[in-house]
Amino acid sequence: MLLDDLTISPEDIARGNVGLNIPCGEVFVAPHETTANGTILFENVAVPGFSRISNLRLRFIDGVVADGDGADRFHKLLEANTGDRDRIAELGIGCNPDAEYAGGSIIIDEKTCGTIRIAIGNNTGWHHGANKASSHLDMIKSMKQGELYVD
Repeated sequence: MLLDDLTISPEDIARGNVGLNIPCGEVFVAPHETTANGTILFENVAVPGFSRISNLRLRFIDGVVADGDGADRFHKLLEANTGDRDRIAELGIGCNPDAEYAGGSIIIDEKTCGTIRIAIGNNTGWHHGANKASSHLDMIKSMKQGELYVD
């Protein structure tokens, strides 16, 4: 698990984790790429180059996006990329109580207390994952209503 806490410690440097975001305040991990199962509804997803998608419902089976509802532009994103573009890449939990969820500003929304982030696509490098893809898409969800189960 990685921690974005506005500090680069000697331990971070030893692991190759030398990136910071402003604002800071999240924990994130590259999950086992073949283990995510379930359905999630993202109210508002910013898809670079493909505008925004409202009410994107995705179902994951063994870590891969199996299907989606309301997502023509989402499928165009997948078609435009290569590799593990449809495989879970990252799970993040926002921890910054001063960040405010805006529903479209990824760098702020992913840090906001009460949000989770699921990304698909590439997670090599500082994520320490195994997915190789030409894209990495962060999707943020406010969890004021919802539950996240992790084993």
